[in-house]
Amino acid sequence: MTPPEQKPRGRPPGPVSEKRVQDAIALLKRSGLPPAEITRHFIGDPSPEDLLAALKAKGCCVAEVTLPDIAALRPGQVIRVELVPLEDGVNPVETLMYLQDLIQSCVKELAGIRKHLQALAGKGQP
Repeated sequence: MTPPEQKPRGRPPGPVSEKRVQDAIALLKRSGLPPAEITRHFIGDPSPEDLLAALKAKGCCVAEVTLPDIAALRPGQVIRVELVPLEDGVNPVETLMYLQDLIQSCVKELAGIRKHLQALAGKGQP
């Protein structure tokens, strides 16, 4: 007996459509982020040197690590990189894992507040 086929998880393979890209850009523009932050999402991948410098600047990588050290790693060897908690102490990995749930909760909460405000506005009218 063979196990039933499972649907693939995650984003479907293949290129992202132009419409999805435009929708993402429109969403970012409505988000209220400063233009520099929006631009940061669309710049190319950093060079290995830039990435290593950024990791060192944020304290995620010890200053002694060099690109030749990284190049000398064997396949399967791991370098430990630690994401620094955000200013409020939130773990950024957990934030990414639960981001969709957080957004959905916020949307529900905002919808409830809107209904409450509409009800209050309706009571004040004769």
